[in-house]
Amino acid sequence: MSHDDRLYELTLKEYIKIQPHNQIVLAEYYTCRQEDIPRKKRRIRMNSISSRLDNNLSYEQLEQIRLEEIFPSSVLDLQNSNDIKDQCWFILHSFQSIDLVTKPLIELVVNVSRMMIQAEQYYQQEHKTKILPFSYRKFCFNILIQLTTLPEIDRALSMLDENSRKLLEDLLEYYSSISSIFSDVEKLNRLKNL
Repeated sequence: MSHDDRLYELTLKEYIKIQPHNQIVLAEYYTCRQEDIPRKKRRIRMNSISSRLDNNLSYEQLEQIRLEEIFPSSVLDLQNSNDIKDQCWFILHSFQSIDLVTKPLIELVVNVSRMMIQAEQYYQQEHKTKILPFSYRKFCFNILIQLTTLPEIDRALSMLDENSRKLLEDLLEYYSSISSIFSDVEKLNRLKNL
């Protein structure tokens, strides 16, 4: 009300300290400063499973992340990170220790799973005769099965927005379309009942 731009900017800066990846606050802060949001702070946006992603990792990059034992950040930071490598590391190394599901966790699993499946598909297209050392498609399927067993899954699913629901449905349709490979696809029905 006092039109004090300096005080407004300082208030936004304090919010960023509390929520460093809040896209609304970041946009407002950098607009106020007449600057672009730094690339590393921008939210990763993922397209459908059938289209190529700008922030996609290759199968080889996923293999490097999977084989890494130590990561410098804490597990909590990784779960909330906007960096795709951090997110993949979290899913590959720390997801098994999760005992409660939340809406952001479902969104993270869906986005990372789609990216991993896509990386495997592209790798197989380019290396048709090579045998894969690790199947991210199978790994992601097992993660989705594990999600169905976690407490609060129904509540977290009910909180998904339309876009997240659509992405999850696309992922579940993908697994339904290859149900001959996975014998226990019907266990994913709990995720279908949005």
